[in-house]
Amino acid sequence: MNTKKILLTALIILIAATMVFASPQQDAAKKYVLLWQGEPDELFGIGLKKGNDGLTQALNKALGEFFEDGTLVKLSEKYLEGDKASMAKGFSGTAISGDGGAIQLVKPGELSIGMEISYPPFEYMADDGKTPMGFDVDLGKMLAEKLGLKPVYVNTGFDGIFAGVDKGDYDCVISAATMTEARLATGNWTRPYIANALSLVGIEGSKTAPKSPEECAGLQVAYQAETTADYYMQDLADKGLSFTPREYDSIMSAFDDLKLGRVDVVIVDSTVADSYLGK
Repeated sequence: MNTKKILLTALIILIAATMVFASPQQDAAKKYVLLWQGEPDELFGIGLKKGNDGLTQALNKALGEFFEDGTLVKLSEKYLEGDKASMAKGFSGTAISGDGGAIQLVKPGELSIGMEISYPPFEYMADDGKTPMGFDVDLGKMLAEKLGLKPVYVNTGFDGIFAGVDKGDYDCVISAATMTEARLATGNWTRPYIANALSLVGIEGSKTAPKSPEECAGLQVAYQAETTADYYMQDLADKGLSFTPREYDSIMSAFDDLKLGRVDVVIVDSTVADSYLGK
């Protein structure tokens, strides 16, 4: 091999090595930025099996007390960007007559809670990979203790979380769940405890910076399956917006792929987007 070929080979190896080792640092340097935020007209509540009026009423009473004594506001300020609870205070859930009757539980003495534990800051695993933590985890523990029950967290995919409560896999869903009309029609719901909006998130300095979901034509749009972000983008597609949908089982994976450049934007709950912005 002559000298020129040796130098060329060495240069190619050096360039390849630079790309491999510099990429993680470059990706880490990228920061998430807010591109758009909708109106705060989404409400998070607790979903239960239709007809489980006794437990619905008991949870409603406890939530009402948490509103009055400031517990929900403190919880919101601990995990979210400010008070996102007070705006939900004046709304109600499923209408229950009287006291709702006896409390129905999957297992006596326990409040089993279905949640998708990869949705920070509402529910996620601690560094040990075993301990659930977050807004909804704390709320579930407080509600269970209020009712004299032991909290049990059942980690399940969000795309099947409401089917699980209908089948009796757990007593309720506390998982940053929006009270949509369709969900209200098929299950019991408590009064809401958080007001939320949808947000569109991109990468700071990127040439791809749509000012709204309606401007995402031709882009790869990431969102978690069976969420209101999913429904919002489906509606835009039905109206003629052409984009590449990228559905994820976990919103954490969607944000990872945004930083890696595998998708252009992420649409997600504002209360979740807030925890990523600037990072």
